[in-house]
Amino acid sequence: MEPQKRLFRSYLLYACLSTVFLTALVVIGYSSGLLERADLALYNLHFSWRGPQPTSGRTILVLMDQKSATELERRKGSWSRAHITRALGNLCRAGADVIGLDMVFFAPSREAEEDDALAEAMDRCGNVVVAKFVAEEGKAEVTALPKFQEVMLGEGFINMFPDRDGVLRKIPFFSAKPSPEGLILSPSFSLEMVRAFLNLDFDLDFQKDHFRIGAPEGRNLVLPYPELHIHFYGGTRGFQHLSFSDVVLNRFDAELVKGRIVLIGSSLATDKDFFATPFSGHEEAGEEYREKFGEVVDKDTGAKTVGVACHAQAIETMLNGDFIRTFPGKYVVMTIIALGILGIGFYAQRPGALGGLLILLIAAGALIGLSHLIFLRRLLWIEAVPPVTVLALQYLSGIALQRAYSRQKTKLVTGLFGKYVSRGVVTDILRGNIGVSLAGS
Repeated sequence: MEPQKRLFRSYLLYACLSTVFLTALVVIGYSSGLLERADLALYNLHFSWRGPQPTSGRTILVLMDQKSATELERRKGSWSRAHITRALGNLCRAGADVIGLDMVFFAPSREAEEDDALAEAMDRCGNVVVAKFVAEEGKAEVTALPKFQEVMLGEGFINMFPDRDGVLRKIPFFSAKPSPEGLILSPSFSLEMVRAFLNLDFDLDFQKDHFRIGAPEGRNLVLPYPELHIHFYGGTRGFQHLSFSDVVLNRFDAELVKGRIVLIGSSLATDKDFFATPFSGHEEAGEEYREKFGEVVDKDTGAKTVGVACHAQAIETMLNGDFIRTFPGKYVVMTIIALGILGIGFYAQRPGALGGLLILLIAAGALIGLSHLIFLRRLLWIEAVPPVTVLALQYLSGIALQRAYSRQKTKLVTGLFGKYVSRGVVTDILRGNIGVSLAGS
């Protein structure tokens, strides 16, 4: 066997072994979550590239903002329940369909009569959903006082569970608590608001990847299971909103809330009810407090969405049926393997480093562009980072192996012919311009 052919066959063997190793490495990295943060960042970009979308108008926010705190002379750390009672009365008379209170009344008011009046207002309205916190690691369950539970229409948990990078993208539909009779399921605040708005029975039927809430033969809603990827339409400004003080003082147009879902919650920076989302929606907070607190507020709330608006986004997602699905992991692994095999083309001597880089950039752009198009058209999230990663690693490995092969080839040819022919002839042999056989006659 000619030395040059032996060297080339070794090169092919190393290329195949490198392909198997790098493909397996990316599959392991994907399966173990090492590439998750990069994919989550790309998930955010799908929303940024798409831009805001209009909401249905079925949900309106009542924000307990700085204007309300000043005008209503809010006491530090709490909102007056007398003001909340007045707000409920005004909203009910205006024809609000369902009212959600994004706050937990777990402790009695300083004035007992305020609690009594608030409970009476809830009872008269008959359409108020209250909030609670379900138990988390190191935290106990926190619920509304019994007098409020007796008159509420429903109750849902307002816990939020951001991903590992601190960004809120999804919420669980239920929280399960063991009891002597079995598991007790608590719905999320947004799911309970939707159930109340659509007047659905709390009758559940679970399947592998979805569940039904409502009567089997009557009105019901089918939702993905076990969690909801929130289809963010924008930030807080994507919803019509009223200032809490305007509602308390009855300075609003009743047509704005008639027949709609109304969510009442705080947007004060000091209440720290803000979440990073793919849309970084709370633009107004920075302007509202910048003169007083400067960069501190910008850092804490300027790039975040107020919590009550996050619940509103989840409600819109369920009502509109805009469910974001995830491309199955087994198909992502198959894509990694397929592109890993195709990536062996980067080990070819041509088109070289620059040509290979151009092909890599085009392929990566096509993969990301296709995943974005599918996200827009089908609401299907494809984790594109692992396939792009295997191509990038194949490119880098291919360039490194090409250079090693070139050095070995140069060393071989120079050693065999360097003493007998001119440097130009040796160069032509290395470039393939002159065929050569080392076999004897």
